[in-house]
Amino acid sequence: MKKLLTLLCVFSFTELTFADDHVNGTWVAAEYYFCNFNEGQDMDDLKRVAAEFNRFLDKYRDVGDYDAVLLVETYDQDRDFDYIWSGHWPSIADMANGTQNWIDNGSALQAKFDKVSKCDGIRGYQYIYANSAPDGDAWPVDYSYCKLNDGKESMDAIKLMDKIAETTKADGAKGGGRLFFRTHGSTNEAPYDFVLVDSPGSFANEAVNWQLARENDWWGQFGEEVEATMECSDDAVRYIGTYLTDPLAQ
Repeated sequence: MKKLLTLLCVFSFTELTFADDHVNGTWVAAEYYFCNFNEGQDMDDLKRVAAEFNRFLDKYRDVGDYDAVLLVETYDQDRDFDYIWSGHWPSIADMANGTQNWIDNGSALQAKFDKVSKCDGIRGYQYIYANSAPDGDAWPVDYSYCKLNDGKESMDAIKLMDKIAETTKADGAKGGGRLFFRTHGSTNEAPYDFVLVDSPGSFANEAVNWQLARENDWWGQFGEEVEATMECSDDAVRYIGTYLTDPLAQ
């Protein structure tokens, strides 16, 4: 496995709903939609419907909180989709109430989204081991797909990332970190146990983190334990993230 900063500093959104006495971070619910524009539709059309969705969220704010980020892939000319919609609920109650409200009141708006693009979705939970809001209107986000090694469990990866985050944050690392565990959705027998989602919060912070990684030899400190715990894709897929909705408080 390459000495990826992907394993050391990551992107996140909101805070918790249910606690675990054995971990330092928090859990949230999340969904991802992988979308292609319909003929004659483009990013401007998506953003116009997203503006209506913001007004919908404001109208039903008492039902539950939610935010969404637009992810557009870079460095890939053969991408399989035009964009990703990444949505987040800060609690299980928000997810349940918000989903029911969308079923009850969101059909007209859903039809407008359907006119813009066709999407396939997945849903699951994110473990946030380092929480940090993006610094600016657009930021880099890297995704790596990981499998646990024989004899290892999800909690082993979670506790390891807690330990890494404690050290790197103390050394001055920027950004946050999360692990996404899929529970629902069609990704055709996805060959991974979880997804490591990584962003320093800004391009400027990325430069800071790379320098800190060299100065503090983070891979020397944690590389052996990382390789004993999990195997992640060597080449992270990079996206540029921007908010589609008003962000939730960090």
